[in-house]
Amino acid sequence: LDAIGLLLGDKADYGQIRQGAAEARLSALFDLSELPELQAELREQGLLAEDAEELSVRRIIDAKGKSRSYINNQAATLSQLKSIGSRLIDIHGQNAHHSLNQEAAQRELLDAFAGCTALAGEVKAAYQSWQNANQALKAAQTQSENLQIERERLEWQFDELSRLAPAPGEWETVSQSHDSLAHAAELMEAAQETEEAINGDNGLQAQIYRCRKKLEALSRIDESLNLLASIEAELGEVSANMRDVASRSDLDPAELAAQEQRLGELMGMARKYRVEPQDLPAKMQEIEAALQQLQAAADIAALEAAVARSEAEYDEAAQTLSAMRREAA
Repeated sequence: LDAIGLLLGDKADYGQIRQGAAEARLSALFDLSELPELQAELREQGLLAEDAEELSVRRIIDAKGKSRSYINNQAATLSQLKSIGSRLIDIHGQNAHHSLNQEAAQRELLDAFAGCTALAGEVKAAYQSWQNANQALKAAQTQSENLQIERERLEWQFDELSRLAPAPGEWETVSQSHDSLAHAAELMEAAQETEEAINGDNGLQAQIYRCRKKLEALSRIDESLNLLASIEAELGEVSANMRDVASRSDLDPAELAAQEQRLGELMGMARKYRVEPQDLPAKMQEIEAALQQLQAAADIAALEAAVARSEAEYDEAAQTLSAMRREAA
């Protein structure tokens, strides 16, 4: 019985070690096949394999009175041993591990007999909701000044970002457009020079044409001489594309200046809020959500109503549970 008590979490004493021995080792193996609830709890804690139905408990006590405990070969605390041990075995006797002396065990037996175990869980959840509502109300009442300061700060930030009105994808769009405008002159000049080099009086197109004509009569001898036709066609496409680029590129200094100003505004605001410019819309949404949450947290009337509602729900469930317990008792 002493050994079993030690395995269930009793205080260890070096005097229990056999004289001349360095340590005492105790172990027991329990069959959990008829304890499905305990099996589920142990699996949640990672102490029992999915297909296992046996539980090994081991404890080692050294000559200094220090002990190490293991549940299924995993290190465990004494509180774990006591909690699990109370579900495995009862020792009837003086200074006993007698579960019937524990109020929690008595309630579990009573609720199981009354068929209201599920209702007891609902009452517990309702009570917790009531307490949470009470805590939120007390926090709002005691921190009203701080909440007001924080709300004013968030409102100012939201107003500032609202005036800027960053749109999703705006940074990428404006940046790309700005780059195009900023390089419009280079694009126009490069496109015109390329088109002239291809399609000018002595351009590549004309030279390829003259070469193709010279080789055309000889293509009967060697078919590979026809390759210049495809090159000539490709140069024609390149030339047409360069003309299109040159006509599309419209250098507008006023629009370029406006886009540079907008990029500067977005970049400055991003530095202020320590985010990337493209993340400004998300930052604005984050501040708006925090502001709404803060406004709800500071709404004393709404919080008082939530407390009253959750208390009424708890009282109703608790009275039903109490009536069932009295009848079953």
